[in-house]
Amino acid sequence: MSVSTLRVNTVTTIPASPVGYHLLAVTPHMHLLGQKMALTATLPTGRKLPLTSIPHWNFNCMYQTFFEKLLTFQAQRVTILSIPDKKCRI
Repeated sequence: MSVSTLRVNTVTTIPASPVGYHLLAVTPHMHLLGQKMALTATLPTGRKLPLTSIPHWNFNCMYQTFFEKLLTFQAQRVTILSIPDKKCRI
């Protein structure tokens, strides 16, 4: 089966947390299925806070990314956008 049949991008939304978010690091993970991935927080003001963006997914680079300092913020939601690699075969 080819992933080319899965032409829809995957968007996962994490709802607001009553205590806010505290992030030290993020670990994107898609094995061989991914082409692109982005993690964005929508702040209460509506402003978008990009947390990570991987425009060219590489299976060999699934590393944990640490922020320079602890990120603490309130958000309406955190959104993960993952775009499948249409050439990948599973």
